Amino acid sequence: MLQSTLNFRSYFRTLFNSLTALITLFVGLMPSALACSRAVYLGLDNLVIAGRTMDWFNDMGSNLWAFPRGIERDGAAGSNSIRWTSKYGSVGTAI
Repeated sequence: MLQSTLNFRSYFRTLFNSLTALITLFVGLMPSALACSRAVYLGLDNLVIAGRTMDWFNDMGSNLWAFPRGIERDGAAGSNSIRWTSKYGSVGTAI
């Protein structure tokens, strides 16, 4: 009885060690995640600063646009579209 219990434990210990090594190998060989990241800073007096990365392998031919504050804008949805004057400057990208 004791011998079969020891064999049973030895078998499962070997199986566990093998599976652990196999999982570690697969995780180590996986490529890193290809995701965009975002960071937000919340400061005093309702200050919010946000940034985002665009993690792409290939050049997407994007252009950066800087818009100063005070630009008159509209929703570009026809004659009944809302209109406003921007309070803050902004930076955007177009693909």
